[in-house]
Amino acid sequence: EKGRSRFALLVPDNSTGIAVARAAVSSAQKNNVSVARIAFYPPNTTDFSDILKKMTDYPARVARLQKIRTNLAAKSARGDVNAAKVLKRLEPLDTLGDVDFDAVIIPEYGPRLKSAASMFGYYDVFSPKVKFLGTSIWENTSLNRETTLFGSWYPAMSRSHSAYFSNKYNEYFGDRPSTLYSFAYDGVALASALSRQDSGSLTEAITEPDGYIGINGVFRLFADGRNEHSLDIVEVRSSGDIVVDAAPRRFETLSRDSGASGYRFELPCAADFRQGPHHRADPHLRSSSQPGKPAGSL
Repeated sequence: EKGRSRFALLVPDNSTGIAVARAAVSSAQKNNVSVARIAFYPPNTTDFSDILKKMTDYPARVARLQKIRTNLAAKSARGDVNAAKVLKRLEPLDTLGDVDFDAVIIPEYGPRLKSAASMFGYYDVFSPKVKFLGTSIWENTSLNRETTLFGSWYPAMSRSHSAYFSNKYNEYFGDRPSTLYSFAYDGVALASALSRQDSGSLTEAITEPDGYIGINGVFRLFADGRNEHSLDIVEVRSSGDIVVDAAPRRFETLSRDSGASGYRFELPCAADFRQGPHHRADPHLRSSSQPGKPAGSL
Protein backbone atom coordinates (compact mmCIF):
# COMPACT_ATOMS: atom_id res chain seq x y z
CA GLU A 1 0.00 0.00 0.00
CA LYS A 2 1.31 3.48 -0.84
CA GLY A 3 2.71 5.42 2.09
CA ARG A 4 3.90 2.39 4.08
CA SER A 5 7.65 2.64 4.43
CA ARG A 6 8.59 1.43 7.94
CA PHE A 7 7.96 -2.26 8.56
CA ALA A 8 8.09 -4.37 11.70
CA LEU A 9 8.29 -8.14 11.80
CA LEU A 10 6.83 -10.39 14.47
CA VAL A 11 8.14 -13.83 13.59
CA PRO A 12 8.67 -17.22 15.27
CA ASP A 13 12.19 -18.05 16.39
CA ASN A 14 12.63 -20.95 14.00
CA SER A 15 13.64 -21.62 10.40
CA THR A 16 10.37 -20.22 9.04
CA GLY A 17 10.72 -16.98 10.98
CA ILE A 18 14.34 -16.58 9.92
CA ALA A 19 13.42 -17.18 6.26
CA VAL A 20 10.63 -14.57 6.45
CA ALA A 21 12.96 -12.06 8.11
CA ARG A 22 15.65 -12.55 5.46
CA ALA A 23 13.14 -12.18 2.65
CA ALA A 24 11.61 -9.05 4.18
CA VAL A 25 14.97 -7.36 4.74
CA SER A 26 16.07 -8.17 1.19
CA SER A 27 12.81 -6.92 -0.29
CA ALA A 28 12.96 -3.74 1.82
CA GLN A 29 16.40 -2.95 0.46
CA LYS A 30 15.19 -3.35 -3.11
CA ASN A 31 12.08 -1.23 -2.59
CA ASN A 32 13.59 1.66 -0.67
CA VAL A 33 11.71 0.99 2.56
CA SER A 34 13.05 0.06 5.98
CA VAL A 35 12.59 -2.76 8.48
CA ALA A 36 12.36 -0.83 11.73
CA ARG A 37 12.00 -3.75 14.11
CA ILE A 38 12.26 -7.53 14.16
CA ALA A 39 10.90 -9.41 17.17
CA PHE A 40 11.33 -13.18 17.51
CA TYR A 41 9.04 -15.17 19.79
CA PRO A 42 9.12 -18.81 20.99
CA PRO A 43 7.28 -20.81 18.29
CA ASN A 44 4.79 -22.41 20.68
CA THR A 45 3.90 -19.35 22.76
CA THR A 46 0.49 -17.71 22.94
CA ASP A 47 1.68 -15.00 25.35
CA PHE A 48 2.95 -12.00 23.40
CA SER A 49 2.64 -9.46 26.23
CA ASP A 50 6.33 -8.92 27.04
CA ILE A 51 7.48 -9.11 23.42
CA LEU A 52 4.94 -6.57 22.15
CA LYS A 53 5.33 -4.31 25.18
CA LYS A 54 8.93 -3.79 24.09
CA MET A 55 8.21 -3.80 20.37
CA THR A 56 5.61 -1.02 20.70
CA ASP A 57 7.65 1.10 23.15
CA TYR A 58 4.60 1.03 25.40
CA PRO A 59 6.28 2.18 28.66
CA ALA A 60 7.89 5.17 26.92
CA ARG A 61 4.60 6.20 25.27
CA VAL A 62 2.75 5.92 28.60
CA ALA A 63 5.46 7.93 30.36
CA ARG A 64 5.31 10.61 27.67
CA LEU A 65 1.57 11.03 28.20
CA GLN A 66 1.92 11.06 31.97
CA LYS A 67 4.61 13.76 31.84
CA ILE A 68 2.43 16.02 29.69
CA ARG A 69 -0.59 15.40 31.92
CA THR A 70 1.43 16.34 34.99
CA ASN A 71 2.61 19.59 33.43
CA LEU A 72 -0.89 20.49 32.21
CA ALA A 73 -2.41 19.68 35.58
CA ALA A 74 0.03 22.06 37.27
CA LYS A 75 -0.84 24.84 34.82
CA SER A 76 -4.55 24.15 35.18
CA ALA A 77 -4.24 24.40 38.97
CA ARG A 78 -2.81 27.88 38.49
CA GLY A 79 -5.87 28.89 36.50
CA ASP A 80 -4.70 28.20 32.92
CA VAL A 81 -7.99 27.57 31.08
CA ASN A 82 -6.34 26.33 27.88
CA ALA A 83 -4.25 23.81 29.81
CA ALA A 84 -7.42 22.51 31.45
CA LYS A 85 -9.06 22.05 28.06
CA VAL A 86 -6.07 20.14 26.64
CA LEU A 87 -5.95 17.98 29.77
CA LYS A 88 -9.60 17.12 29.26
CA ARG A 89 -8.95 16.06 25.66
CA LEU A 90 -6.16 13.75 26.82
CA GLU A 91 -8.42 11.80 29.18
CA PRO A 92 -9.38 9.02 26.69
CA LEU A 93 -5.75 8.35 25.77
CA ASP A 94 -3.58 5.58 27.20
CA THR A 95 -0.39 6.56 25.38
CA LEU A 96 1.04 9.47 23.47
CA GLY A 97 3.09 9.22 20.29
CA ASP A 98 3.21 6.72 17.47
CA VAL A 99 5.26 3.56 17.18
CA ASP A 100 8.22 3.70 14.81
CA PHE A 101 6.61 1.43 12.19
CA ASP A 102 3.53 1.81 9.99
CA ALA A 103 3.13 -1.84 8.94
CA VAL A 104 3.75 -5.14 10.69
CA ILE A 105 4.13 -8.61 9.17
CA ILE A 106 2.91 -11.60 11.21
CA PRO A 107 3.45 -15.03 9.57
CA GLU A 108 1.24 -16.84 12.08
CA TYR A 109 -2.26 -18.34 12.24
CA GLY A 110 -4.86 -19.68 14.63
CA PRO A 111 -4.79 -18.87 18.38
CA ARG A 112 -1.29 -17.40 18.20
CA LEU A 113 -2.26 -14.91 15.48
CA LYS A 114 -5.39 -13.87 17.40
CA SER A 115 -3.43 -13.55 20.63
CA ALA A 116 -0.77 -11.37 18.97
CA ALA A 117 -3.40 -9.18 17.29
CA SER A 118 -5.31 -8.57 20.51
CA MET A 119 -2.09 -7.69 22.33
CA PHE A 120 -1.24 -5.03 19.74
CA GLY A 121 -4.60 -3.48 20.56
CA TYR A 122 -3.88 -3.72 24.29
CA TYR A 123 -0.71 -1.71 23.74
CA ASP A 124 -2.61 0.93 21.79
CA VAL A 125 -1.54 -0.03 18.25
CA PHE A 126 -4.43 -0.17 15.81
CA SER A 127 -5.29 -0.24 12.11
CA PRO A 128 -5.35 1.79 9.91
CA LYS A 129 -2.51 3.78 11.46
CA VAL A 130 -0.54 0.52 11.39
CA LYS A 131 -1.25 -1.89 8.53
CA PHE A 132 -1.23 -5.55 9.57
CA LEU A 133 0.09 -7.94 6.92
CA GLY A 134 0.07 -11.71 6.88
CA THR A 135 1.14 -14.65 4.80
CA SER A 136 -1.02 -17.21 3.02
CA ILE A 137 -1.49 -19.22 6.24
CA TRP A 138 -3.88 -16.49 7.44
CA GLU A 139 -6.45 -18.09 5.14
CA ASN A 140 -6.66 -20.99 7.59
CA THR A 141 -7.95 -18.73 10.38
CA SER A 142 -11.35 -17.03 10.72
CA LEU A 143 -10.56 -13.38 11.39
CA ASN A 144 -13.89 -11.60 10.86
CA ARG A 145 -14.25 -11.05 14.62
CA GLU A 146 -10.71 -9.79 15.19
CA THR A 147 -11.33 -6.04 15.09
CA THR A 148 -7.62 -5.23 15.37
CA LEU A 149 -7.04 -6.98 12.05
CA PHE A 150 -9.86 -5.37 10.07
CA GLY A 151 -8.35 -3.89 6.91
CA SER A 152 -5.33 -6.22 7.05
CA TRP A 153 -3.98 -7.88 3.93
CA TYR A 154 -2.54 -11.27 3.15
CA PRO A 155 -1.66 -13.15 -0.07
CA ALA A 156 -3.55 -16.26 -1.12
CA MET A 157 -3.76 -18.63 -4.05
CA SER A 158 -6.12 -17.38 -6.76
CA ARG A 159 -9.65 -18.06 -5.60
CA SER A 160 -11.10 -17.74 -9.08
CA HIS A 161 -8.70 -20.41 -10.34
CA SER A 162 -8.82 -22.78 -7.36
CA ALA A 163 -12.63 -22.72 -7.06
CA TYR A 164 -12.94 -24.95 -10.15
CA PHE A 165 -10.63 -27.63 -8.76
CA SER A 166 -12.25 -27.46 -5.31
CA ASN A 167 -15.76 -27.83 -6.70
CA LYS A 168 -14.73 -30.66 -9.01
CA TYR A 169 -12.99 -32.48 -6.18
CA ASN A 170 -16.05 -32.08 -3.96
CA GLU A 171 -18.24 -33.44 -6.76
CA TYR A 172 -16.15 -36.62 -6.99
CA PHE A 173 -15.23 -37.21 -3.33
CA GLY A 174 -17.82 -35.29 -1.29
CA ASP A 175 -15.20 -33.21 0.51
CA ARG A 176 -13.05 -30.11 0.06
CA PRO A 177 -9.44 -30.71 -0.97
CA SER A 178 -6.38 -29.71 1.00
CA THR A 179 -4.39 -26.92 -0.64
CA LEU A 180 -1.57 -29.42 -1.11
CA TYR A 181 -3.70 -31.54 -3.43
CA SER A 182 -3.76 -28.85 -6.10
CA PHE A 183 0.04 -28.67 -6.11
CA ALA A 184 0.18 -32.43 -6.69
CA TYR A 185 -2.32 -32.08 -9.52
CA ASP A 186 -0.31 -29.28 -11.13
CA GLY A 187 2.86 -31.35 -10.84
CA VAL A 188 1.31 -34.33 -12.63
CA ALA A 189 -0.35 -32.12 -15.25
CA LEU A 190 2.92 -30.28 -15.88
CA ALA A 191 4.78 -33.58 -16.31
CA SER A 192 2.12 -34.70 -18.77
CA ALA A 193 2.39 -31.45 -20.73
CA LEU A 194 6.20 -31.63 -20.83
CA SER A 195 6.12 -35.21 -22.09
CA ARG A 196 4.32 -33.97 -25.21
CA GLN A 197 6.81 -31.19 -25.94
CA ASP A 198 9.57 -31.57 -28.49
CA SER A 199 12.39 -30.02 -26.52
CA GLY A 200 16.05 -30.96 -26.48
CA SER A 201 16.43 -29.80 -22.87
CA LEU A 202 14.06 -30.86 -20.13
CA THR A 203 15.45 -28.16 -17.83
CA GLU A 204 14.77 -25.52 -20.46
CA ALA A 205 11.20 -26.75 -20.88
CA ILE A 206 10.49 -26.90 -17.13
CA THR A 207 11.92 -23.42 -16.57
CA GLU A 208 9.89 -21.81 -19.37
CA PRO A 209 10.02 -18.05 -18.48
CA ASP A 210 6.37 -17.49 -19.38
CA GLY A 211 5.29 -20.11 -16.87
CA TYR A 212 2.19 -22.27 -16.84
CA ILE A 213 -1.45 -21.85 -15.85
CA GLY A 214 -2.21 -24.31 -13.07
CA ILE A 215 -5.18 -25.06 -10.86
CA ASN A 216 -4.23 -22.21 -8.50
CA GLY A 217 -3.16 -19.72 -11.16
CA VAL A 218 0.01 -18.84 -13.03
CA PHE A 219 3.29 -20.36 -11.84
CA ARG A 220 6.82 -20.91 -13.08
CA LEU A 221 9.92 -22.76 -11.94
CA PHE A 222 13.60 -21.84 -11.85
CA ALA A 223 16.68 -23.96 -12.36
CA ASP A 224 17.96 -23.20 -8.84
CA GLY A 225 14.89 -24.75 -7.22
CA ARG A 226 12.90 -21.57 -6.63
CA ASN A 227 9.36 -21.13 -7.85
CA GLU A 228 6.93 -18.24 -8.07
CA HIS A 229 3.18 -18.02 -8.20
CA SER A 230 0.67 -15.27 -8.89
CA LEU A 231 -1.43 -14.52 -5.82
CA ASP A 232 -4.60 -12.75 -4.79
CA ILE A 233 -4.36 -9.98 -2.22
CA VAL A 234 -7.09 -10.55 0.37
CA GLU A 235 -8.42 -8.04 2.90
CA VAL A 236 -9.86 -8.96 6.30
CA ARG A 237 -13.33 -7.50 6.88
CA SER A 238 -16.08 -8.04 9.43
CA SER A 239 -18.32 -9.49 6.73
CA GLY A 240 -15.61 -11.93 5.64
CA ASP A 241 -12.33 -11.86 3.74
CA ILE A 242 -12.53 -10.37 0.26
CA VAL A 243 -10.14 -10.28 -2.69
CA VAL A 244 -9.13 -6.65 -3.23
CA ASP A 245 -6.49 -7.34 -5.90
CA ALA A 246 -6.90 -10.46 -8.02
CA ALA A 247 -3.96 -12.61 -9.06
CA PRO A 248 -2.84 -11.82 -12.63
CA ARG A 249 -3.41 -14.42 -15.31
CA ARG A 250 -0.07 -13.82 -17.00
CA PHE A 251 3.33 -12.80 -15.76
CA GLU A 252 3.54 -9.67 -17.87
CA THR A 253 0.95 -8.03 -15.60
CA LEU A 254 3.29 -8.40 -12.66
CA SER A 255 5.41 -5.41 -13.58
CA ARG A 256 5.24 -2.89 -10.74
CA ASP A 257 5.42 -0.01 -13.21
CA SER A 258 2.54 -1.25 -15.35
CA GLY A 259 -0.11 -0.30 -12.80
CA ALA A 260 -1.81 -3.66 -13.35
CA SER A 261 -3.46 -5.50 -10.51
CA GLY A 262 -2.22 -8.59 -8.75
CA TYR A 263 1.06 -9.65 -7.22
CA ARG A 264 3.11 -12.71 -6.82
CA PHE A 265 5.40 -13.96 -4.09
CA GLU A 266 8.53 -15.95 -4.69
CA LEU A 267 8.32 -19.04 -2.53
CA PRO A 268 11.49 -20.26 -0.82
CA CYS A 269 12.73 -23.68 -1.79
CA ALA A 270 13.66 -26.20 0.89
CA ALA A 271 17.32 -25.21 0.67
CA ASP A 272 16.46 -21.69 1.86
CA PHE A 273 15.75 -23.09 5.32
CA ARG A 274 19.06 -24.94 5.50
CA GLN A 275 21.52 -22.41 4.13
CA GLY A 276 23.54 -19.92 6.12
CA PRO A 277 22.68 -16.27 6.77
CA HIS A 278 23.72 -15.07 3.32
CA HIS A 279 21.17 -17.23 1.47
CA ARG A 280 17.88 -15.38 1.02
CA ALA A 281 14.49 -16.19 -0.42
CA ASP A 282 13.50 -12.85 -1.88
CA PRO A 283 9.93 -11.69 -2.56
CA HIS A 284 9.93 -9.25 -5.48
CA LEU A 285 8.04 -8.40 -8.65
CA ARG A 286 9.02 -9.30 -12.19
CA SER A 287 7.53 -8.87 -15.63
CA SER A 288 6.98 -11.34 -18.46
CA SER A 289 5.97 -10.71 -22.04
CA GLN A 290 3.94 -13.81 -22.83
CA PRO A 291 0.88 -15.47 -21.29
CA GLY A 292 1.36 -18.60 -19.23
CA LYS A 293 0.75 -22.02 -20.77
CA PRO A 294 -1.90 -24.32 -19.39
CA ALA A 295 -0.45 -27.26 -17.50
CA GLY A 296 -3.47 -29.45 -18.07
CA SER A 297 -7.14 -29.80 -17.23
CA LEU A 298 -9.26 -31.90 -14.97
